[in-house]
Amino acid sequence: RYALKLATGTGKTVVMALFVTWSTLHKCKVSGSSLSSNFLVLVPNLTVRDRVSGVPRGDGLDPTGEHNLYDGFDIVPPEYREEFRPNVLVRNWQGIPLEGKRDDWIGEEVIEEGRFIPQSVLRAMRRRAKQDPNAPIRRLLGGWRDLVVINDEAHHVYGEKRTKKGEDPGYIKWSRILERVSKAARLSLVLDLSATPW
Repeated sequence: RYALKLATGTGKTVVMALFVTWSTLHKCKVSGSSLSSNFLVLVPNLTVRDRVSGVPRGDGLDPTGEHNLYDGFDIVPPEYREEFRPNVLVRNWQGIPLEGKRDDWIGEEVIEEGRFIPQSVLRAMRRRAKQDPNAPIRRLLGGWRDLVVINDEAHHVYGEKRTKKGEDPGYIKWSRILERVSKAARLSLVLDLSATPW
């Protein structure tokens, strides 16, 4: 895990694009590379998500975007353009599913009360009870076996923040997400970027 502190306006998103390029090409060109061409970029809010992903402007980390950073800054050498195919998934950390259960799902206690439940619902409940706890993360990652996580505005991962009584602070949930991601796929590297000096 590496942390990079860059002042506001110095180009954290360009640094991310450089890192995506290096890791992707390293995976393609170096035999036995421990890096990946799959990237989960976690961000703290919608404004940062739009800036990093390039949606709707097309100027972010998505290599298919109209004005993507790789083309805009000539980051990928011409002889490697054909092999440069990274998978970049930009998500707000608050939207990452840690639980496979839905709030409206019928619990096991209903069965014990002797209420009538259709057989198909019972089968679905039993399947869900046996479900791998990392399945929601695996679905999000779309079957990636390895990946690199980039935390933008990563100061949100560290330190105490005030929360409502009985509620976990955001940094604890963000840390749990990283832990669960590492159980769902091989995590080769975590890169934390922030402008905040804590």
